[in-house]
Amino acid sequence: MDGFLPGGDPVRTGKSDLPRAFAVLAVLAGIALLVLFGLTVRKAAKVAFDPVVPGTYLVQGEPRCGSKPSSTCTSESGEFVGDDGVVRSGVYLEGVPKPLRKGDRVRAFDFGDPVEVYRYETNTRVPFVLSVACAVLGTAGVGLGVSWLWQRGRARRAR
Repeated sequence: MDGFLPGGDPVRTGKSDLPRAFAVLAVLAGIALLVLFGLTVRKAAKVAFDPVVPGTYLVQGEPRCGSKPSSTCTSESGEFVGDDGVVRSGVYLEGVPKPLRKGDRVRAFDFGDPVEVYRYETNTRVPFVLSVACAVLGTAGVGLGVSWLWQRGRARRAR
């Protein structure tokens, strides 16, 4: 064989390994998205569907704010008083718009996380939707990539 016939040298026949690289990349990206789904789904579902306790968060330590005007602040030390009267100290709150100072009060809700409460204005469905989107896209990436690799492998074995 001189390499110009089908199945010859890929450079001479114009064939490329690029589709195979995309299939492998799709599988790896799919696996990464499925791992991300596994890490986030429990917390996201709890925020989206479990009953939450609204209340007020009191900033006790100095908050940390981003340098950009549009960035938000994080309070790593504060006290949450639920509307049901339960008080939790040493909890964390992030995503508060600037300015935020020690002593400020922010509406928040508790969904049972031992160290974190969430801003009251936060859309609780977003983390769940993003988590499910990771699962769908991850499954599609793995499925399509493996399917393509499987079909190419069968076609090569048939020759």
